[in-house]
Parts: sequence; structure tokens; C-alpha cells
Amino acid sequence: MDYAKDNYIGKSATARAKKTKRASYTAQRVYGLDAETQRCGRGAERQAKVSACGDASDGFLKVSFLPKLQANKTVQACGETERMQEDFFASLAELSEHYQIEPMQTGQFEYPYKTALALWDIEEKLKKSVLNCPEIRLLKDGKKTYFISEEKHSTGTTLYYIPIQPLYQMLHDPRHKKNA
Repeated sequence: MDYAKDNYIGKSATARAKKTKRASYTAQRVYGLDAETQRCGRGAERQAKVSACGDASDGFLKVSFLPKLQANKTVQACGETERMQEDFFASLAELSEHYQIEPMQTGQFEYPYKTALALWDIEEKLKKSVLNCPEIRLLKDGKKTYFISEEKHSTGTTLYYIPIQPLYQMLHDPRHKKNA
């Protein structure tokens, strides 16, 4: 039995492409340059040394930058700034006495900056000297301005929440008394 068919490629609708006899060139001809490139001549004179002062690049390291002034949202500047400054610095003196910290002298600065600078300074000194650093906030209550210092201590224990009200209700319900 001969089940094979004859497939003639030459009579097929999709015939193979004809092979070319040589490859086609992409560029017709490579042209040479008119003249050779000229290089810079070598001389005995060196390049001029032009630079800034020797310590100009690290000069900014010798400058101390004061903290940026941030507007306090709790205390707004008003016409009673002198009274507010007195309260602020009195409260600052009590706070520095309590934690035995020497506050920065800010008398030479103007009003809004000296309060911000004193607050920044006392916070930085508290972080360095006190183990559990308190959280300090400046508040204005009516006509009085003062600091609030909130101290947090770690006891090293874990607290668990036990819901009391559902237990109480289960104890008084006869169906759930055994579960409670």
C-alpha cells in the first residue's frame, strides 16, 4: 500500500523565493577626507591655575545655622505680645528649673524668632539629658500662655483589654452563666 502523495514544490501557490547571486551593498562608495585633522601644538606654557580661595569650598561648615521659624498653631501673635512673651519665658524658666537645664539666651532676637528658638533649644536639650523625653506643647488659655509637659514612662509590661460589660451581662444571663 502506498499512501504517500507527491507534493511538487514548483507547482505550489507559495513557491520559494529565488536566491540572489551576490549580496547587495548598502553604501556605494567610501570617500576619503580632504585633509588630515590638525592637532594642537605642544608648548612649554602650562594651563593657567584659576581657582577660588583654598578654604571657600568648606567655608559653610564653619557657620552655625539657626533653626527655621515655624508658626505655632496653638499660639497666635496678637497685640499683647509683650504679655505673652513674659508668660512664655516665665513658664520656660520653671520648665528649665524642673529638668535642671540651662536655656539659651535669646534676648538679642526679635519677638517671633526668639520664642521659636527658645522652644527648639529646650526640646533639643531635653532629648539629650532626659531618658524618657517629655512631650512639650505651648498653649494659650485666655490671657495666659504656658508650657504643658507630658511625661511617659515604660513599665515593661503589656496591658490587655478585657471587656467588662459583656462579662457582666453574661453572668446575669442564666443561659450563659457557665461560659462567663
